[in-house]
Amino acid sequence: MLKKIAVAGLVLIAVMLMAFFIIGISTSRDGDVQFAKYSAITGSALHAEKLTAYPVQSNFRHVGIFPLIDITVTSSRSERIKRCSVLDATMLSCIRMYSLVICPESIYNLPVLSADFIFLPFGKRVCVIEIIDPSPVTNANRRKYTAEMRNGYTALSAFKPSPTRAWYKKFLSDISVHCKATRRDDAVLADAYRSYIVSYAAMIEHAAAVPAAEAMKSRTGIEDYVTALLQNGGPAVDVFKTILGPDGQRQFVRTVMFALP
Repeated sequence: MLKKIAVAGLVLIAVMLMAFFIIGISTSRDGDVQFAKYSAITGSALHAEKLTAYPVQSNFRHVGIFPLIDITVTSSRSERIKRCSVLDATMLSCIRMYSLVICPESIYNLPVLSADFIFLPFGKRVCVIEIIDPSPVTNANRRKYTAEMRNGYTALSAFKPSPTRAWYKKFLSDISVHCKATRRDDAVLADAYRSYIVSYAAMIEHAAAVPAAEAMKSRTGIEDYVTALLQNGGPAVDVFKTILGPDGQRQFVRTVMFALP
């Protein structure tokens, strides 16, 4: 009897491992397709900026804790974009994430755009698009392209919201979105993201330089946001604390993600 139970247990473990392997392969392929799609949307939208590669510090180019999480970081810049960083993250071999942070040069006093698309097993999706705007101003350029980005927000507003932290609200524009979706919503998610990123790129392209005092206000606002982010935490920055430790987390978030000294 005990021998039969042991054999049954081994069979069950083998079946579970096989199922995990199949789910992992399926999700990995799905993640590859989705990552490539969002990369292409971003590249097309920012084409006019003529981005060039920006060297990431060697100890931050590839980080992780095998086999739990693996992250590859690439960065670029242009005349108007101080830093555009993309994080390619794989977790447990079955979760893929496309993560983007765009930090314009402060002389234009524009918001930072941060986007995360997480592709989970069984076709689950998490979408986060944040317009980080700690020093908002009103001008024709901002009004025009914020209204266009709102089309993307409207398309996603009906989806189930995902949890957020209360302190975020002080820094985020009202067109920021945190939601959950499924594979059948992929076309809507991609179109909404395209609406955001194309309009945001146009806002950058047509922005005029601001007076020095306003540029300083923009820099100070982002400093305040990053300080609050490190103090209060968030899903992504908490992961970096685990991987890199508190000092490494602080340096990564400031220098790689938000182009701060």
